Amino acid sequence: MVGDPVAQICCYMVSPECRYGILSNWKSTFFLKLEVDESSGSMGGKVQGVVDGVALAFDFSDVSLVVHVLFEQGVGYKRTTVTDLETGEEISDCFAKCIAVDEANARDAHSHQCAMHHFKNEVATYEGPALGLQGRVVPTVVHVGEFDMGAGKQAVLVTQNAGHALSPQEGMRITRAEGLVAVKKRVHAALRSLHEAGIIHGDMGLRNVTIREDGGVSLIDLGSAFCGGPSDAERDVELFDMDFDATFEAAELATSSREKNSSAKQGSAKQSSAEING
Repeated sequence: MVGDPVAQICCYMVSPECRYGILSNWKSTFFLKLEVDESSGSMGGKVQGVVDGVALAFDFSDVSLVVHVLFEQGVGYKRTTVTDLETGEEISDCFAKCIAVDEANARDAHSHQCAMHHFKNEVATYEGPALGLQGRVVPTVVHVGEFDMGAGKQAVLVTQNAGHALSPQEGMRITRAEGLVAVKKRVHAALRSLHEAGIIHGDMGLRNVTIREDGGVSLIDLGSAFCGGPSDAERDVELFDMDFDATFEAAELATSSREKNSSAKQGSAKQSSAEING
């Protein structure tokens, strides 16, 4: 997790279940502690930051809650809480996308520049042409800003969680339950709304579409978005359909193959049993 030493050491601590960690630079030393959930016995912890009267808490109680984003130049926290320190209002169940502001900490300066451009473009799209689509077609933005995690400034974009990506197992489960045709139509409708707002997604695929338990879908990761014409809009739909059809057809074929193998084994077992008993 290049460019985010705090997140990196936290992940290192969670995996082997180390309770204490130290992060030090030339002017400061930070001590980290993972708390144990007494009810489950599992390790837990949070990275916290405060900026402009807003407190951000990033949960890393499980390594699955921290993911690579922005071409592996940034870190995504799947369970983030945002608190307004003035009003006390708290918004939980958010996703935070963070990237180091200073490329000096990056392993690859060019990759970091590309990732930062992607990040800024996504923020500009959310705050500009996609503003009226938030909460319906794209996730709702909760907070945008910069904060210091003790290892340099981080730019952060926090959105409300919009469900599961279509490609992982959980997203595929919900999609099948809702019906493949129905879900595809909902994604097409979301893309149509995006295009009517003058936005081309630019990176369509199952990984950039989420689905909630109620079957609602959202388009995420607008870092490649741009203004385009009808042919670009058609390309968005085409890329999604190709990924959707290929993924679910492959999954259905795999399921069918397993069922056939299982039936064949059961038939063979019954035949062997009959021969023995006969």
